[in-house]
Amino acid sequence: MIYLYKDLKIAYLLTTILGGLSFLFVFSSLVNLVLGYIIILLWIIACSFVFIKIATKRFNSVLSDANNYCNIKDALNHLYGIYKGRPHKKMDLFVAIYISNLLLHYGKTRSALNILLKYNVEKLYSKDREDVYKFLYYSNLATCYNRLDKNQEAMNAYKRADQLFNSPYINKALKAEFEIMHKANYLIIIDVKNNCDEILRLHNISLENAKSLLSKVSCRFSMVVVLSACGRIDEAGEHIEFIKENGGDTLYAKCANQNDFSL
Repeated sequence: MIYLYKDLKIAYLLTTILGGLSFLFVFSSLVNLVLGYIIILLWIIACSFVFIKIATKRFNSVLSDANNYCNIKDALNHLYGIYKGRPHKKMDLFVAIYISNLLLHYGKTRSALNILLKYNVEKLYSKDREDVYKFLYYSNLATCYNRLDKNQEAMNAYKRADQLFNSPYINKALKAEFEIMHKANYLIIIDVKNNCDEILRLHNISLENAKSLLSKVSCRFSMVVVLSACGRIDEAGEHIEFIKENGGDTLYAKCANQNDFSL
């Protein structure tokens, strides 16, 4: 995480090296040399812990602004600023997954798809403990294909995410969210009009479980889209007003203001 931020990387390296050299100088006598190396090692570990914590807090604060205030553009600008786009680097894929998710909320589906397709997620995240990143990757990929009406590709991506569903490294909340989304989107692909009430029931569950403002806006928008497709847009007034008032710079607010709720 430290190496995502150039200023933190430089500060970390300087702090670690200068501190290590200082300890080495203090404990340079032969008697204290072993003790000196032990202290230097502890210093490096301590520096890593502190700077990882700082980098993580900075990264999470950006996502928090997007999730709690629907401020997508600023979050994207921040992530693009640290994204290097190297297809063989795990950390770049890590950032790309979050960028793709924000792009979907921003209405840039094709861009979200393109950034995901740059990476071989199975190769880069090959360990079981990394299943959560593969899960997020395929969930985002499925949403991209779904929005682009590529139903077979969407189902393939959902299927791969579903295979990861029972991994112990994926938390229950994420599993529950995916399961509801998967079922709702499957019913939309099959026949939205004849499954309208069931799809709305599933989205209502998502709305009840939604923690962030962005999740609430997204859930409500999905409900409006389904109601529109089922010829029941007159039932969507409360959702539309909520989206207009709280949607920030998301795709959902833009569509609500333009009364465009097409699937």
